[in-house]
Amino acid sequence: MNIDIGNLRAFCVVAEKESFTLAAELLGATQSTISMRVKKLEQLLGNKLFDSSPHGVELTNFGTDFIPKAKDLLGAHDNTLHSITQQSEKQSFRLGVTYHGIDQNLPELLRILSEKLPQYRMSVSVLSSEELYAGLARLKLDTIVAKRLTGDHKGQSLFNGKLVWMASKDFEYEPDKPVPLVSLGSPCSLRQMAINSLNAAKIPWQEVFIGSNVFAVKAAISAGLGIACLEQRTLPADCKVLPEKIGLSPLPLTEFVLEATSSARKQDACMIDAITEYFEAQEG
Repeated sequence: MNIDIGNLRAFCVVAEKESFTLAAELLGATQSTISMRVKKLEQLLGNKLFDSSPHGVELTNFGTDFIPKAKDLLGAHDNTLHSITQQSEKQSFRLGVTYHGIDQNLPELLRILSEKLPQYRMSVSVLSSEELYAGLARLKLDTIVAKRLTGDHKGQSLFNGKLVWMASKDFEYEPDKPVPLVSLGSPCSLRQMAINSLNAAKIPWQEVFIGSNVFAVKAAISAGLGIACLEQRTLPADCKVLPEKIGLSPLPLTEFVLEATSSARKQDACMIDAITEYFEAQEG
């Protein structure tokens, strides 16, 4: 049995107002249209819904039994439609964050953004900084939080990072052997920094593991496969920062910035401000 929502609504309004005329006025229809809708519903149900009364119309016994069910059906329909409409009206926002040192902040950042700005429907990409800049340039992302690339003077500075050499707590550095290097695949600025740093110090090295993302790299160093150059804030619990005294060359400081498209800066200024405030609070 398929009940037409328009017929159901007509029945509920007539029942509430006890009048086909008033129901027609409220629903913006003619009295004959409302009468026809109620008639079709009666035919479907196989029972009469209204009787005439001195003041208009009144529910039959069947109509009295059916009215609460009709209201439940109509309410469920209207609530579902409202929910879908609300979702479709939300403003979309495409955020990209780098996994080089910000991924651990993501749960708290998303919670704060959703609480402050519930009118947004967010999509989030966790990628390398290089991939984020490319996505922004191709307008596939609205705003990114990424590591500042060499020679790039754009972007709003958020915080500074610290690159360190790290390995499992059981790892023993052997200076007479090539350094077992664990890194991300190319293109990756951190990988290149690590290689440049080792070459500058004339330290022999051998690449023993290449990961497609930082999660794979952290798994490899936790497993004791070698050492990696990563942000100190990403240090796994079962790993350690290798001391400078063992001879590994120091690594440069890094800077994380926020960049956004011009349209995002105009349309999503409140979202950009909320992201900036979050990282300022973290640094404070």
